[in-house]
Amino acid sequence: MGRTSTERGVALLELALTLPLVLFIVLSFLDLARCLAVKHVLSKGAHNGLSLAVTVAGIDGDPTSSAFITAQTAVINEATEFPTSTLVSTSSTSGAALLSAELIRPGESGHPTAPSPMQPWDSYQSLMVNEPLIVRLRARVALLTPLFQRSLIIEGSAIGYRENTTQSL
Repeated sequence: MGRTSTERGVALLELALTLPLVLFIVLSFLDLARCLAVKHVLSKGAHNGLSLAVTVAGIDGDPTSSAFITAQTAVINEATEFPTSTLVSTSSTSGAALLSAELIRPGESGHPTAPSPMQPWDSYQSLMVNEPLIVRLRARVALLTPLFQRSLIIEGSAIGYRENTTQSL
């Protein structure tokens, strides 16, 4: 026998009550997966930039010198090449937009270990050997389920020490 109109009405009501919850859960898992993928891509890009930063000549020079600016630009370009060719865009209207890419040297703002004033250092090159370089990328990810927030800022970073051998650009 067929269903009565009451049974069909109850089934429709159950669907109307559960479908939004199921969709919210599915979209939340998609958001989580996208955020994890963007985090991985940013970390990989930062690692690529750091691989160049620890070996390139000029990175331990004066911040106003042309050698340093050339080296810093090369490191930033290397760090952003992989993320912008995959999941992250430079456009602010996309699902994941690159916000910043930075190379942080020891003693600079944003570095967790600043040189101690009680422990003098003889040159910036010696500081670069004892303290790590940091390459940091940040991106804004637009969420599919903007219940609490419309977007999240995801960061990928890599930390490494300067090598004794350097390559020129």
